[in-house]
Order: sequence, then C-alpha cells, then structure tokens
Amino acid sequence: MLKRAIGTAVLAAGCLLLAAGCAAEPGLRPLTGSEEALLYDAEQVLVRDCMARHGFRIQVTPSDRRPQPEPFPYVVDDVGWASEHGYGTDLRRIADAEAAADPNKAYFAGLPADRRKAALAALNGTGPGRVEAVLPVGGRLARYDNGCTSRAWRELYGDLATWYRVDKVTELLPGLWQGEVVADPAFTAAVTRWSGCMREAGFPYESPAAAREAASRTPGDGEIRTAVAEATCAARTGLAATARELDRTCQDGVRAQYRTELETKLRLQLAGLPRARAVRANSQG
Repeated sequence: MLKRAIGTAVLAAGCLLLAAGCAAEPGLRPLTGSEEALLYDAEQVLVRDCMARHGFRIQVTPSDRRPQPEPFPYVVDDVGWASEHGYGTDLRRIADAEAAADPNKAYFAGLPADRRKAALAALNGTGPGRVEAVLPVGGRLARYDNGCTSRAWRELYGDLATWYRVDKVTELLPGLWQGEVVADPAFTAAVTRWSGCMREAGFPYESPAAAREAASRTPGDGEIRTAVAEATCAARTGLAATARELDRTCQDGVRAQYRTELETKLRLQLAGLPRARAVRANSQG
C-alpha cells in the first residue's frame, strides 16, 4: 500500500532536466541516488507514523524495493543480459514474489471490512478537499488532501498542490518521448531491418514486442534464445543505435516542453532534503 510507482526515468527529475543541455535555474542540481532514497524513506516513515496515530500498524517498505523502470523500452540490446535473463521473466517473478509477500498488503487484507475501510480512508483521505493534476496525455488525476500520504507530501515538500501536480506530470514524460520514438520513420525502418535479421535467424517476428510476447509463453531456454537473437540483430541492423539516438532527441524535446514542471519538482525535492534528514534522525532516535 505504501509503494509508489516512482520507478521511472523521471525519478531523477534533476538528471532529466540538466541532461537536456539547457541552463537550469540557479541552485538546481541533480539529486543523488542516496538523496532519492532518503526522500522515499522519509515519505514512508511519515505515512507510517500518521497511520499509527489513526490506530493502524503498517511497515516501511525499503527503498531498494521501489519499482524499477523497464530496462529495454524499445528492444533488448545487451547480449550478456539477454543470455542471463532473456526478457526478464526471472526478475519479474522475484518482484512479483516480493509484492505478494508485502506485509502491508497482508495487513490490509487481514483487517475486518469496517477497519479496512477506515484504514484506506486514513491513508488516502476523505472529504471535499482535493489536489489535482492535468496530465500531458489528457485527463486529470486527483486525490484527497487530508490523507496520510498527502500529509507526508505536504510535510516534505511544503506545497502539496504543486508537488502533486508536477510529480504526476513528470511521471508520464517517459511515455511521451517513447511514443515519439516508436512512431519515428527512422525507428520503423530499423525495425523492418531487424525483423529480416530475426527471420534469417529462425525467429519470424515483425517487431521486438511480438518477439517478447511469443517468448513469454515459453519462458526458459526458448526465451533466452529469442532474446539473444533480438539483441544480436538489434546491433547488427542498427536498431539499437537508432533507438538510442532517437531516445536522446525525443527526450530533449519533451524535457524542454516540460522544463517548468521538471525544475519545480527538483526544487521541491532539494528543499525537502533537510526535512527528510530530520525525519530519518527522529525515526532512528
């Protein structure tokens, strides 16, 4: 219940911004990995303590169990990785097992119905007060502003409404530029070359997505053979290089378009670090 889907390329908003080659506002710098983990852990502690005040007992999820982004959004291009993991079925099984063993999930499931309803209300909030975000892909997201999650964000970042808006917007940015990549004529031409290479190798798939879908039905040696062929053909036909170049170009355009949101998120995160350190110190004391 406490896990948030922050495992995307936008997790390090500062890296996204500063890698774009444009001047950031003074004082902004990328977050380090340890700082990202600190903010995540502090949020977890604040939510846990808030829930305890409501009479509920939940646990902090370690930061190393945060959801991770897809390592190969376009095509598997690492033969060594493919030789060991195929398309990552083994890694997904581990992640699924960890999710199934989540003590908070078990705790909520074990509560009587009325207590579970009260716990969810404490976590997510109730009432008329809400914050919302208009999404780049259209539509809106909203949440109550008085739940334990919202209270944790307010304590860490100060301006809850702004934090919620920029956090939700920036979470979706990788999907925007990845959509641009796969629609680019250079990418589709490279996929056609890749498909020919795969067919010659005995794997008649029109796209990496089709290869992945077919291989997922026969995990194990068959999955690994298909993934190794995919990575080999990605290098041989230039698909891997094309995808990397288009990814850089499309990222730059999306970053520039949403520079204000990226800078605002990073500014709030940097300002929240002292508060996060205090939360950690208090929780350890």
